[in-house]
Amino acid sequence: MIPEEYRQKFCAYYFNEAEKLGKEVVVVRKQNDLPLAVSVDDLEKSRKNELSKKSWMTDETVSTGSWCYTDNLKIKPTADVLHVLIDIVSKNGVLLLNISPMADGTIPADQKNVLTTMGEWLSKYGESVYETRPWYTFGEGPTKEPEGHFSNHQAFLKVKYSAKDVRYSTKENVVYATILGWPGNNTDLVFKSFSKAEWTDAKEIRKVSLLGSSDKINYTLSDNGLTVTTPEKAVDEIAVVFKIELK
Repeated sequence: MIPEEYRQKFCAYYFNEAEKLGKEVVVVRKQNDLPLAVSVDDLEKSRKNELSKKSWMTDETVSTGSWCYTDNLKIKPTADVLHVLIDIVSKNGVLLLNISPMADGTIPADQKNVLTTMGEWLSKYGESVYETRPWYTFGEGPTKEPEGHFSNHQAFLKVKYSAKDVRYSTKENVVYATILGWPGNNTDLVFKSFSKAEWTDAKEIRKVSLLGSSDKINYTLSDNGLTVTTPEKAVDEIAVVFKIELK
């Protein structure tokens, strides 16, 4: 809706002033109103269903309805919000998470619980999220996000991940395989993205461990993928992270 002349002036002013102040800044766009060469794509209440070479962002809220506080506001389960974060990170995105304080600034207990529970998970397994980059593939599993963006946000609300869904991230010589749920005790899992046909830039695996567990993780790498066995006791019900160290 804003004429291009003013969009150009806005960007020029913003970036020039940031340079004077020695600040790193970013411009976010929603309606294709700025070139992606100077902005980050923002997908409100939605997200990509594939790995993107260029960073992008999702605006999401802890509720299923309003961005602001309303009576009887329904809050999402923590697992749903955390799974969205893990999915976004695996696809080279970032999450801007909204909460809805009351008029006096109070954050209701149900919203606070989502934040603190996510924080507890990240304090244990956050190395699979913080300072990571996408791997060659975002993940595997049956759950697929819809096409489209905000216009299809109701369909995104219906997306529910399970222990059959895996999301990958990487840092230095480590690949993190995050399973969005607990797959069961003493259960064999096959990460097909490590198969000979898929993993074309294959490297030798030095060690496989499960974050939060001291148990030795047995694994086998074959043409069909990387097979790992879960320990006898559940580490976490929301999501678990296998740390795969490469030589």
